[in-house]
Amino acid sequence: MTGSALQWLEWAAIAVTLVYVLLQLKASIWSFVPGIFSAILYGVYFWNLKLPANAILQFAYYLPMMVLGFWVWFSAKNAEGKSDEKLIVSLSLTGWIGLILGLAGGTFGTMQILPLIQPGSELLFLDSFTTTLSIAAQILVTAKIVENWVAWVVVNLAYVVMMLQLGSPWSAGLFGLFFILSVVGYVNWYRAGRELRTHA
Repeated sequence: MTGSALQWLEWAAIAVTLVYVLLQLKASIWSFVPGIFSAILYGVYFWNLKLPANAILQFAYYLPMMVLGFWVWFSAKNAEGKSDEKLIVSLSLTGWIGLILGLAGGTFGTMQILPLIQPGSELLFLDSFTTTLSIAAQILVTAKIVENWVAWVVVNLAYVVMMLQLGSPWSAGLFGLFFILSVVGYVNWYRAGRELRTHA
C-alpha cells in the first residue's frame, strides 16, 4: 500500500475509533457499530505496519467481539426488564490475579509465535503486550466491568510509545487522547455503577 493510501486509511481508522470510544464513555450499545469499522480499518493498517499481532487482533478478535458485545448488551435485562441496561460490575481480587497472570503468559506466548507469522515483525514486545492486554480489556468491556478502563489506560499509553517509534504521530495522538478518555470513562462508569455495585 502506498504512503498516501496508508495515511488516508489511518485517518479513517482514527475517525471511526474516536466515535466508538466516545459512545463507550456513555456505555451506549451503539458504540459497537463504529467499533466494527474500526476493527476492519485498523486491521489493514497494522498489517501494513508489520504488526501482525495487532492486525490479527482486529480481525480475529475485535471484529467478532464487537458483534458479541452488541448482542450481550442488547440481550441483558435489568430488574425493570429494559434491554440495553446491562449492569456495571467491578472486578474481584481473583479476577485481578487472573488478569495479571494471563497478561504475563499471553505476552510471552505471543512473542514466541509472531516471528513465525510475519518474519521481521516490528516491536515484538509492544506488539505482543498491547495485543494481549487489549484482548483482556475487550472481555471486560463486553462483561461491562468498570476496570476495563484501567486496562485501556495502560494499553493506550503503550500504543502511544509504539506508534511514535513507528513514525505514526497521528495514531500516537489518537491513543494519547484515548488515554485521557479512558480516565474519564472509568469515572463515568464508576459513578453510573456505584449504586449497583457487584463483583465479577
